Order: sequence, then structure tokens, then C-alpha cells
Amino acid sequence: MARLTNGLETMELGVTSWRIIINDNFKKLYTKDEVDANLKNYQLKTELNETLKLYVKAQSLKDYALKNGNKENDFYTKNLNVFGELILASTSDLNETTLPQSPSGFIKLKVGDKVVKVPYYKE
Repeated sequence: MARLTNGLETMELGVTSWRIIINDNFKKLYTKDEVDANLKNYQLKTELNETLKLYVKAQSLKDYALKNGNKENDFYTKNLNVFGELILASTSDLNETTLPQSPSGFIKLKVGDKVVKVPYYKE
């Protein structure tokens, strides 16, 4: 049997004694619910940090395009939000061109307060 610094032998310790020793050494014993809550909070903070990193990256790309005067990038960076949706004050902000008969797909546009599907065409 091992002897502890307080003179007790390990086999003589009961559950309460072990709990006191563990609490003294580790300051707190967490229950399963407390551990789950701490992990959930950590995951939420991690997800928020990832979203903020994406936002900062989008902002830095926007600032770069505006600084370098690229007109196409300038249009997109001024009017794209973090989720990839175009944000336009009105539909007159889009350029008019002759389009093929069938669209390649659709993009979601936020025009004012409405989100509308607009067809897009590949060249």
C-alpha cells in the first residue's frame, strides 16, 4: 500500500476522501451536464470565430478590389454579402445585355427587401 503525504494509506481512503483530494488538486469536479454545457459553449464560440474569419476575409477582398480599381470586382464586392447573395438598391443597377433563350441557372438577389431569383447565362 502506498502512503500519502498526510499519512493515510491509499486503501484506507473512501469515496469522500478521494473526492476531497481530487477537488483540492483540480479545484472542481464537473458533472456530465456541466462538461456537455462547456463543450457546447466552446463549439458555439468556435463556429462564431469561423464565421468572423470568413467575414474578415470577404472584407479584405472587398477592400483590395476597391483599392486596385478593378471595375468588375468593384461591382461584386460592393454588392455581394458574406453569403454570396447580390444586394442591389434596384434592378437598374444590373447591366442589360442580349441573352440566350434558356438560362444556365439562377442567382438569388436581394432587391430592396425582397429576395428574387434571377436567371444567369454562361458565355
